[in-house]
Amino acid sequence: MKNIENLVCRIIKKYKTYSAFEICSKMAIRVMLMDLPDDVKGFYVKFLKNRVIIINNSIPLKDMECVCAHELGHIFLHENVNSIKIENESKFDVSIFEKEAEYFSRCFLKASN
Repeated sequence: MKNIENLVCRIIKKYKTYSAFEICSKMAIRVMLMDLPDDVKGFYVKFLKNRVIIINNSIPLKDMECVCAHELGHIFLHENVNSIKIENESKFDVSIFEKEAEYFSRCFLKASN
């Protein structure tokens, strides 16, 4: 997990911001707010070369920053991993990806405080 903490520090230093939304903007990652089911806070998709983070527009702004940071974690840690395909075609437990992205988000948000 120390590698994730170091990665977060390098990202903040490189992009000179503590805002997940600003980092997305600087990386040309599109962030969209959409109506989603209540149990879905957000997700990341990559279509061709376009990277998009979709965030539930009904959650509070503070939570949107957390979700954006979590999805950035997936981009930096697992960008080329198709967890849905892995989960459907193997017995690999993809929850490790969620745990890592959540830890990335917590490190990112902790650094901003």
